[in-house]
Amino acid sequence: MKENNQLNDNLYIKMNEEQKRLLYEGRYLKDILKLNEDEFALIKDRTNKLFVNIFGPDLSLKASFANASYEERLLFYKFVAKYEENKKILNCYFKNLTLSEITNIRNIYLKKYLKKLDVNSNKRKLLVKYFGLDLKEKFKENLYFSEDISDLINIIKEISEEYEKYLDYYKEVWRNKTLCDLVNCPRGKLDGIINKLNKKGKAYKLLLKAFGNELNNTCNINVLSNDELIDLEIILMWFRQKYYVKTELIHIDMDDMYIKFKNIARDKKYFYDYLDEAISLIPKHIIIIERLLNGIVNNKIYTINEIANMFCLSLIEINYILDQSNNLLSLLLKSYKEIYNVDIDVSKNNLLCRIK
Repeated sequence: MKENNQLNDNLYIKMNEEQKRLLYEGRYLKDILKLNEDEFALIKDRTNKLFVNIFGPDLSLKASFANASYEERLLFYKFVAKYEENKKILNCYFKNLTLSEITNIRNIYLKKYLKKLDVNSNKRKLLVKYFGLDLKEKFKENLYFSEDISDLINIIKEISEEYEKYLDYYKEVWRNKTLCDLVNCPRGKLDGIINKLNKKGKAYKLLLKAFGNELNNTCNINVLSNDELIDLEIILMWFRQKYYVKTELIHIDMDDMYIKFKNIARDKKYFYDYLDEAISLIPKHIIIIERLLNGIVNNKIYTINEIANMFCLSLIEINYILDQSNNLLSLLLKSYKEIYNVDIDVSKNNLLCRIK
């Protein structure tokens, strides 16, 4: 069947203008495109002015090319060809499917993608138009003639590409990290929330798969499917929501850090030796947020809103952390300068890249 379709396509392409005219002459537009009444009503609104010289004022007459110019005839042939192309693509890949089924991506990620789009952006409008506000509706079938199709296909390709980058980012960040590292809280507090989990539940079983029977191993990324990576992200965010703010949004004694930085500087005269040890004193969550904000991870610059959602923090809390970061990085440089009376010009990115 596919070979016959391909043969028909090739024959159509090789047809000259006269052969194409004879193919459509004396046929109704509705029959040429095999439209039902609703589809025909929609297409009339879009093409009424384009093909009046071929099908009459309301596109209800049989095709006659006698009064149509050569350019009008070519436009019609291209229109039919594009319609047939869209129809094949949509019937093959889109028909009766949700966006999640088309992309093989969980709806929870698709909703996150939709949420970050500007409300008035064309991407968001198209996705909502064809898949509904929650992106769970099946694709509407009567859109073969739509000019939106190519844009929609490009958006879906972009979603798939971003999804792969999203997974790659977490694979990079989580690899060789323990559960304590990823939640960034003491083992004692972590055990408290683990003990509240249903030991027969999906979340606990996934944690065992990722971190071993005692939940002490580093994350085994290689055994996790894409869906499990998404589930693990949700579990980690829940852990952080319970403890992250309480354990990490604490007051940092800047005077104490200043003294510690100076003591290190006295022992480490070579600047980058000093830098590597001094920056290790800065809390990990501050480094992670700064690296995300400055495009050091996965070559993507994350917005403050994205980072706030990622760590279940408010914008006020993120800005508080960034203020702490600026103060700490300034003290770090100031301490070395005062000890050795040298002027050092190092960008924030260079500082953040030193962290392992």
